[in-house]
Amino acid sequence: MPRHWDGTERLLAEVRRVLRELPQRGDYYPGAADRLDAVTRSHPEAEIYGDDTCRLLVPDITDADDPMLTDEVFASALGVVRLPGEDAPQFLCAATEFANDRLPGTLGATLLVHPRTERSHRAAVDEAVAALRYGTLGVNCWSAFGFLLGYTPWGAHPGHTRQDIGSGIGFVHNAFMLEDVEKTVLRAPFAPAPRGLFTGSPSLSPRPPYYVTNRTGGTTMERLTAYATDPRASRLPGIFASALRG
Repeated sequence: MPRHWDGTERLLAEVRRVLRELPQRGDYYPGAADRLDAVTRSHPEAEIYGDDTCRLLVPDITDADDPMLTDEVFASALGVVRLPGEDAPQFLCAATEFANDRLPGTLGATLLVHPRTERSHRAAVDEAVAALRYGTLGVNCWSAFGFLLGYTPWGAHPGHTRQDIGSGIGFVHNAFMLEDVEKTVLRAPFAPAPRGLFTGSPSLSPRPPYYVTNRTGGTTMERLTAYATDPRASRLPGIFASALRG
């Protein structure tokens, strides 16, 4: 987050509101409980949402050796780092360097940028997209959607070796059999319809099914999966109806 942005606290307040309202959800990766315990031991001030440590928020990480910066938690823990930058280009540069040089893992990253900011600082945004060393970059969308699409290449950013495996070597999916893939870049509207009209990114896209606040996300994805395995036109109305209710 930008250290000097006056909207940082407003955004965190909205994140807290959503965390409070979410239903209980367990983490399913093996060892998630142990990794969350490590976060709470390192951060007794961590904010806990839910009946147990199923959702953690650490609103200000300052230690360079913090376990949230050195290890992949693979669980529901959000750590906030406040980076310098007096304007958008300076912050983008600092955020890109931080993501590349300090964070573990190179599978996926997400860049959230308001349409007005991108129009005003097109070159800085393009430079960040090109410089981020991640196998899939989502611009205003969840990077893991690149995995769900199935045909886009999914894998770590090139450069790992068998001796230093990092996030892995090579790509899966890649239905078009592209060679020498560096990264997949996905783009989505900054806000779904109809809110996109007020942010300068109008589209017909409904609320994405991967939003935790989507009320019908599970149903929509089940119907999309059924359509992918049996693409009958008669399945489309049910998909649209579920997506629009989300």
